[in-house]
Amino acid sequence: MSENIKKLSDLGPAELEGKRVLVTGSIDVPMDGEVIKEDFRLARIRPTIEFLKKNKAKIILIGHVGHDVAGSTLPIADYFGLKHVDSLDSKVINQETSLLNDGEGVVLRNVRSDEREEKNDEGLARELASCADLFVNEDFPTSHRKYVSIVGIPKFLPSYAGLEFAEEVEKLSSALNPDHPFVCIFGGAKADTKIPLVHQFVDKADVIFVGGSLANTLFKVRGYQTGLSLVDGSLEEAKKVSEYKNILLPIDSVTENAGKPITKNPASLEGEDNIMDIGLDTVQLLGKEIAKAKFVLWNGPLGVYEKGYREGTESLAKILADSRAKTIVGGGDTITSIKKLGLLDKFTFVSIGGGAMIDFLIEGTLPGLEVLKNSK
Repeated sequence: MSENIKKLSDLGPAELEGKRVLVTGSIDVPMDGEVIKEDFRLARIRPTIEFLKKNKAKIILIGHVGHDVAGSTLPIADYFGLKHVDSLDSKVINQETSLLNDGEGVVLRNVRSDEREEKNDEGLARELASCADLFVNEDFPTSHRKYVSIVGIPKFLPSYAGLEFAEEVEKLSSALNPDHPFVCIFGGAKADTKIPLVHQFVDKADVIFVGGSLANTLFKVRGYQTGLSLVDGSLEEAKKVSEYKNILLPIDSVTENAGKPITKNPASLEGEDNIMDIGLDTVQLLGKEIAKAKFVLWNGPLGVYEKGYREGTESLAKILADSRAKTIVGGGDTITSIKKLGLLDKFTFVSIGGGAMIDFLIEGTLPGLEVLKNSK
């Protein structure tokens, strides 16, 4: 996959010194006002920013902050030691970049503040591209979207994969041709996003363990009482998944009834029960499968993490951290759990992509990757 794209790592001072490099960065991080609460994504793209500084490029960093137009990029500028330019106007950008010394840079206003961004408007793409000599995609988590900052700008500039982006493609591609025994673990909510993953990996994986809302949905199509548990996604598609021979479901579940947790066999659930996590027997079962594995792919927590049901997810994280298997993990609450336990460096690779990771694993590519392949 990655051999077809140009990479920033292939360039040096001869190609970068004095050049204006427009970087789309993964800068959407949790903030409290204008205080960065968690910098996991920023830390992962910092090597690209430092690479450009070292090679004396002039950096123009853009990206999304928050889910509305009001998210400020000022804290991002401070984080990377760049100047803040609260504008997306090409005249302003050109004026500000003309004042930069080689190795310096600016961070522009939240690109989401221009409604043309999510419409992939060619006018905005041309305007932003006119401010730069090169384009670098360092926003893997948004690269499943057809936005100006992802697929529009690179149509008009020589374009490259950032250091983090290239590593995401390389590491996730390895899951498409894995060593065996190969174990997949899929959890979290939004069963409709996990069902295509199961379809994609059913012929590749030796075991696919299913937790989260998809497990509840599979319990339902198997005729179990699911009570108040989250059941979502297509029941018809879930029935197909349920019939796969290599599917492994929880053998005990931590349920909540009238606010009190109790562990039950999924087949014995009652009408007021709400499945919140996997039980200890299931953790042990997973541990046995992981002990035999050479490769493990994990996406999504196994319990309702935001409500404090974290034991199953954290137990799995510890088992994987001690495993000899190659381990690739991703998903927001999954990463939160790993970070909380201080285990980030215990895995082969931790993806910063959420939906983009899932889409890449299903399709083998992303819109943001395809446009790099066709870059001039």
